[in-house]
Amino acid sequence: MNRLLVIGFASSDILHLKDRTVNCAGGAGMYTAMAARRCGAQVTLFGGRPHPCPDSLEPVAQHLTEWVEPVILPEQLPQFEICYAQGRTRYLNKSVEAEAILAPNMLPTNLSTYDLIHVTPLGDGLKQSSFVQACRRRGAKFISAGTGLFIANEQPHMVRATVEQTDYFFMNDQEARSVFGSLQSANTGTGKVLYVTLGTQGSCVIQGDHATLILCVSTAEMDPTGAGDSFCGSTLAYLMQKKHPIIAAPFATEIATETITQVGPSALLSEDPPPKRSLEGSVQMDNAQVKRVAQQISTISEVSPFPFVSPVLPPVGHSEALNYFFAATLQQFSFWIEENGRYDHPLIAEIEGVRQKGSDYL
Repeated sequence: MNRLLVIGFASSDILHLKDRTVNCAGGAGMYTAMAARRCGAQVTLFGGRPHPCPDSLEPVAQHLTEWVEPVILPEQLPQFEICYAQGRTRYLNKSVEAEAILAPNMLPTNLSTYDLIHVTPLGDGLKQSSFVQACRRRGAKFISAGTGLFIANEQPHMVRATVEQTDYFFMNDQEARSVFGSLQSANTGTGKVLYVTLGTQGSCVIQGDHATLILCVSTAEMDPTGAGDSFCGSTLAYLMQKKHPIIAAPFATEIATETITQVGPSALLSEDPPPKRSLEGSVQMDNAQVKRVAQQISTISEVSPFPFVSPVLPPVGHSEALNYFFAATLQQFSFWIEENGRYDHPLIAEIEGVRQKGSDYL
């Protein structure tokens, strides 16, 4: 079902962009949830549902599968005023008092119904860690988390501890340097994945001590807000679709790239299919050559489709051929020997002195 629970807030933002000032929805929880939704996940947001819902957040509420307690007043929403000028990001004002009302004991007692749970920074590394631990106790299958620059600078030890407690973790390169000393020193435990976004350079997928660089295509940036959270949410959606962690990242990069070409979460609220990942620039399909090879093969007499005729299969025109293939198909899951209800060894035996395996033996 691709069910994702995001623990985090939406916010009310004032953005001073290059050519305008806008009011729009924001927040790590909101961007993560909407990106995952855009990529096919069913998303529940746990954290500060405003009632009545402001107009800016109404589309977000409509796209969520569920927005659960606690209920807050619209004026209690976290608020950020951000200025993007001369390539720099400056927070002119912020109000995050509402995040203090969230507590792990508010979580549902059974979280095993979700395929994955993501915990946003929540303004404090210790609080985030307590939520991660509470999710484990309540049966979470997989847990991811992300951090913020303030937490990475002030509580790097807590961030490292949370990286160890989660299955997937997200941060940017500045945060990685604060937490690990350098990007090259960043690492994870066995079976865990760390995603580090690198701005215009793409992202890095770290598994153990191995790092894989994922490049991105440059684009005309309109609003950089939520790029990292959009990458996070879409990566989680693709992970739940069983994509390999390294394969999920390029797809998620396309979503993050699209997000920054529009204001706020506009791109994430689209009903269009998510953008597809194009082939690497160094790899191109030579369609003309494919056709030439196909034409050449079609003229070779000794090359033909497998006719399902052999010494162990019925001869052409045999009256029992249909029954034979029906029986063989019925036995497709009987190609091994069981012991005590478990696989023990493959089905290999001799018929008239010839060793046969699997369907050939049948």
